[in-house]
Amino acid sequence: MNKKLLIIVGLIVVTGLLFITGCPTGDTETTKNEKENSETKMNEKNSPIRKVDFKNFTFSTGEDSKDKKELTLKDGKIEKTEKSEVISLGEVKYADLTGDEKEEAIVLINQGEGDKAKINSAYVYMLEDEDPKLLMSLASSDKVMLKNIASNEGNLMVELFGDAKFEKGKWEVTVPKEKMNAEKQPTIFTKTQFKWNGKEFAVEGKPEVLDVKAETEKAEPKEKEEKKESKETESKSKDDKSEEKESESKKEESEPKTKDAESKSKSAN
Repeated sequence: MNKKLLIIVGLIVVTGLLFITGCPTGDTETTKNEKENSETKMNEKNSPIRKVDFKNFTFSTGEDSKDKKELTLKDGKIEKTEKSEVISLGEVKYADLTGDEKEEAIVLINQGEGDKAKINSAYVYMLEDEDPKLLMSLASSDKVMLKNIASNEGNLMVELFGDAKFEKGKWEVTVPKEKMNAEKQPTIFTKTQFKWNGKEFAVEGKPEVLDVKAETEKAEPKEKEEKKESKETESKSKDDKSEEKESESKKEESEPKTKDAESKSKSAN
């Protein structure tokens, strides 16, 4: 009888172990996802190209360019002169644009100040042997007006005012008279997507010609929401800091009282 009971108990234990081992748990998947997210954040934080000091940097249109031009920033700008407006470092964006799982940098250079500031030029860099290597550059001129340049799902998205076409390494931009406003500014812009082919950025797909006003109105709700979230985060951060200061202040106030009580207690003894 005891022998049969031991056999039954043994079978139950083995079956239970097999069941536990064979069933994947949600915790394992959660841990995996958390690890991947942590690694992504860590890679961004330690991305070598983020250590490049673009505030003190010489930007060039490239060694192979016939009309090579250089622009040197010191402390993030070139001071305003009688002949030119102030030139300053604009937004620097980071994204993997070449598919090598390493970040490249999109650097925007602004011309002018405040609300009147416009994009003067844009540069895309990768790191090669720890040195920045220019992959692409684009400068505004009388014919070419940069609206924006950014990453888009691993590709490079270039936005130019007017009806723009990139052919044989050059931009051709036209603006019909009916697409100019009262200030003689284009009311349309072109989105052109570029994909890295291992040697250079090449046009990917068909460019889109869009209405400036319509696209601005579409983007406004999203921008407002992002600003609102940013303000809420800042406000929460300020509240947290205020609570910390208040807590520290109370702690400091209570310390003398505690010491006085301890002193009185010792005197009494």
